[in-house]
Amino acid sequence: MIINPNLPQIWTPKLLTPALWYSANGASNFTLLAANKISQWLDISGNARHLNQATGGNQPTYNAIGFNSVMPCVQMASGNFMVGPSFTTSASNPFPNAAFIAAVIQKTGTNNTNEAAPIQLYNGGNPCPISYSNVTMGVGTGAAATNFTVSDVRLMTSGTILEYGASNAPAEVQFLNGNQILNATTAANYLSLYRTVTVGLAYNSGGSLRFTGNLMEILAFPAIPSALNRQKIEGYLAWGWNLTANLSAGHPYKNTPPLI
Repeated sequence: MIINPNLPQIWTPKLLTPALWYSANGASNFTLLAANKISQWLDISGNARHLNQATGGNQPTYNAIGFNSVMPCVQMASGNFMVGPSFTTSASNPFPNAAFIAAVIQKTGTNNTNEAAPIQLYNGGNPCPISYSNVTMGVGTGAAATNFTVSDVRLMTSGTILEYGASNAPAEVQFLNGNQILNATTAANYLSLYRTVTVGLAYNSGGSLRFTGNLMEILAFPAIPSALNRQKIEGYLAWGWNLTANLSAGHPYKNTPPLI
């Protein structure tokens, strides 16, 4: 296929240089074992920060038509989780000043005790700098952590564009299908006492966070984006996963996808 460079091109998150990018759109994004069990979910950001799971009983499943019976997804059972890289020095941490996660998810099945948003960043058994399960997003670590009330993951039973993040500005934000739910500026310490971090998919090191449902796409950025860029992310995800009906009538990408 020949692409005419003189015509508008579809905008993609690559233009914002994501730190992590996991997409279920294609079996080539995974290392698949028997019965489509996933041992590795490849990071397509170009940073090679892949998610891994070597234990068969904990591996999620790739389903080429699992989302709304027509689109691919990663199906997470209650015992499934994956672990990404650990950044053992502050210099190697790709989220030194902020973390912003955007994802398309669908909650299905029985609830876990702590039904988790997809990406958790942790140090030891503590959130560092951000964790999110049920209706609580925690920012900071240990005694320095502050909790915020956010949208309930357990109620996201249709395809949902979920975004959440924190920075050391400090600012804590959450959006649901492009609508702002949380906008807090408090003394919550994003950096806390630690500058090292491990990436977990529905997991922290204590193993207390789980997600039962479908995951379609996950992006993570080292800064909270501007409103304009955030709306481009939402438009990209909505058009990519047939979720434009979720966007409000006033959203700039309700009727047309974001273009370059």
